Formats: sequence, C-alpha cells, structure tokens
Amino acid sequence: MVRFKEDRWDLGLRGLRVESVEERGDGVRIAVAAPPFSLELSKDCLLSKGTPRSPGAAPLALGDAVDVLQTLVGTKVLVSIAFPSGHLRLVFGDGRHITAPGRNDPVSGPADWSLGSSDGVLIRSVRGAVTDAAG
Repeated sequence: MVRFKEDRWDLGLRGLRVESVEERGDGVRIAVAAPPFSLELSKDCLLSKGTPRSPGAAPLALGDAVDVLQTLVGTKVLVSIAFPSGHLRLVFGDGRHITAPGRNDPVSGPADWSLGSSDGVLIRSVRGAVTDAAG
C-alpha cells in the first residue's frame, strides 16, 4: 500500500473515495474505503481550493473547516503523497487539497498526521519526523 519512490511516499489512496469525516479531540479523522484506511490529521493541516499558496486559495486550518470537510464525503482521492520533511499532500477530484506543512515550511511548523488501517499505523509524521511500518 504505502510505497517509497525516489524522494516521497505514495500513500496508495488514489482512486479511493472518502467515506466519512469526523472531528476527534485535537484533530480530524478522514476514513477512506476499500479496504478501510483512516487518516488522522492535526488541526494545523490546511484545506484549500487548489494549492494553499495559489492565488485565491484561502486556506483554512482544519480546526476551522470541519463543516466544509464533511462535503468531501464521496469525493475521489487523486493524489496522496508524503515527503521526508513531513509534508503531506492530498488532492481530491473536486480540486480541493489538504496539506500538512513539513518541518521546512517557512510560515508554520510541521503538522502531525498518520495513516492507518485495521493492521495499525502504516505511516506517520510527528513534528516533521516521518516513520513508516516498513522501517
């Protein structure tokens, strides 16, 4: 599922649909189906239309966007990649992006996130340090 390719991890969610979104304590949980995967995101992650730095993107911290995130249910994942810096990028079929800043982000510090399945955590980033189940 999660594969390292040259300079990034492919999280293997391409083509899968968002099943549910729920607020959990200090973060947001997004469930993606077939088989069920769950993405746990800190509220420091950003939701935007297009890339967060593109003109007119108006990125929202996930903590302020839970209602908007609900509208992702049923939307297909087009891109799901992570970088060694902890930067995470998800792109959805409707043009929206979820981005977790990495440790090299000049504006904010790194945002924590993890991807898991029924077998446990597959890959995670804590303060920009990425670990995957493969080691």
